[in-house]
Amino acid sequence: PGGASAGGFDFMASQMRLNAQFLHEGELLGLIDEIRSSVRALIQLRSCTLERIPVSPGDRGNPAQIKAECVLEWITLREKK
Repeated sequence: PGGASAGGFDFMASQMRLNAQFLHEGELLGLIDEIRSSVRALIQLRSCTLERIPVSPGDRGNPAQIKAECVLEWITLREKK
């Protein structure tokens, strides 16, 4: 009861777009886990699109094989003043 401001707290939510390249999917999952463990917020993965990066035979400069475009939602509580 009381909606988003119940119990003397306000719920705050903001979205973060993550665009990055990774060697494999495990690196993306590790980054999301690291973000979740290092901040005082509930982090929800709202969407994530993975795409293979085409590799040309002579291109050795970028070892990344996957491009990720994700939307993360940060949900926090703020005590009402």
